[in-house]
Amino acid sequence: MNDQMPTTPTTPTTPATPTAPTTYAYGFSSQAAPLPLKPGLARWLVGLAAAGIAARLLIIAACANRISFADNLLNGGTGTLDDANQADRLVTISSAVSAVAFFAFLGVLIVVNKRGKNGDTLCAAISNNSAVKLTSRVYLISVVASVFLRSAFKQDDSASPDDQIHTIIHGDWASIALNVVVVAFLVVVITVTRRELANAKTAGAVPAV
Repeated sequence: MNDQMPTTPTTPTTPATPTAPTTYAYGFSSQAAPLPLKPGLARWLVGLAAAGIAARLLIIAACANRISFADNLLNGGTGTLDDANQADRLVTISSAVSAVAFFAFLGVLIVVNKRGKNGDTLCAAISNNSAVKLTSRVYLISVVASVFLRSAFKQDDSASPDDQIHTIIHGDWASIALNVVVVAFLVVVITVTRRELANAKTAGAVPAV
């Protein structure tokens, strides 16, 4: 006679319910916690964009000063070699200041882009803005264009003095036009960044300062 052991009924397993993504402040939704917002980076971006504007306005002023000096020579005015050197020196100094402002702005913008990809929603809102993306490209193009302008309007030693002066004037006008465009785009960066900062403060993600 075979005795059979009673079998214990097995309880059916319930499939695990997928966890819904957690929604964080300022519109970020993810199953992994995002990076904390860094409003300081946004403020740095605004400050460096303003510095870039100031540097570009300095270039515009230096070019306008050299154009005025060159026009005076073409119209029969007088000018010393020291005056010409001073006009050139102002353009060189302003270009150097602009280069420093450009690399500082670019460095902060790279950090903002990186943090935006890693979950900082404030940085993401700034870096993903189409106007900011376009501005970064225009800023880079302006550096290449500045180098091109120097070579395109390089003085020909064999040309007449009047032709050399006209070359300087045309190059400076081209530089002024280029820098006006860059200033306009940097104003857009400041506007967008300040708006996103205000939105983050309104959402309570950034403490008001």
